[in-house]
Amino acid sequence: MAPASTSPAEAATRLVGRWKPDMADVATDADVLRLPKAAQAEAIAAATRILEQVGLEFTADGAVVLQDGSVRRTGRYVLEAAAEGGWRVRVSLAREEEAPQEEVLAVQFEGEAVRIAGGDGKSRRFVRR
Repeated sequence: MAPASTSPAEAATRLVGRWKPDMADVATDADVLRLPKAAQAEAIAAATRILEQVGLEFTADGAVVLQDGSVRRTGRYVLEAAAEGGWRVRVSLAREEEAPQEEVLAVQFEGEAVRIAGGDGKSRRFVRR
C-alpha cells in the first residue's frame, strides 16, 4: 500500500526509469522455498539465468518497454491510485506483429525498489538498472 504522503506526481517520478528483477528476491520466492533444500540452489540458479534477461522501463511520457530475452514488447502505461490503496499501472504492450494486450499491475514502492504484481497475484521486486 502506498503511504498516504505519496502524491500521484511523486509516485509517477519514482516509477520512471529502467528496472531489473532483484536477484536477492529469488531466494525468498515461495515456489523456491517449497522445494527440497537440495533442489533450491539449482532452482535459484535457473531462475537467475532467466531473470537476468528481463528488463522493464517506464518513461515520463507514458511509454513502457518490456525486454524478456530476445522478445521486446513496447506500449503505453497509465499510473493510477488503486481503490484499496497503493498504486496500479495499466499497461498496454505488444510486439510489432501483435495487437496490444492490456494488463493491470499492482505497484508497491519499497524504498528505492518497486514490487510489481501481475493479474495472477504473483509479485516480483525490481531494482533500478
